[in-house]
Amino acid sequence: MKHFTSTLLSALLLVAGCMLQSACAEPPATTGPVYDFDWHLGGAADVQPYQVFDDGQKLYLQFDDPKHVPVIFADTAGGLVLLRWRPDPPYIVVDRMEPALVFRTGSSEARAVRASPGEPPRSAHFGIAAPARTTRTGTPAP
Repeated sequence: MKHFTSTLLSALLLVAGCMLQSACAEPPATTGPVYDFDWHLGGAADVQPYQVFDDGQKLYLQFDDPKHVPVIFADTAGGLVLLRWRPDPPYIVVDRMEPALVFRTGSSEARAVRASPGEPPRSAHFGIAAPARTTRTGTPAP
């Protein structure tokens, strides 16, 4: 009887240990968002962003001077459509996908076109997006 009790106790401890270990296990790793950096830029350098990418739902644009953003249009079959954007430093975020963009300031114009519209990204990156470079705002130090 003593042997049976110790075997039962050992089995219960083993089961409890396994349950405790599985409860503490980390959840499976998840991949972050997929970013498509395969955009072609052209046109006037003074209005062109130096970085354009998307996550399949939103567009992320980075300009030299975030205080002077050109007017941003979607280039659609029906013509140019003015796009609303919001700042999310260091990016300008357009909360919708468009495969072709036009940037204008005065008589200067530039374009950005997604290399593979409607297809999975060719140059996908996972995880946190990082700015191509950062810019300072404010008065430079003497």
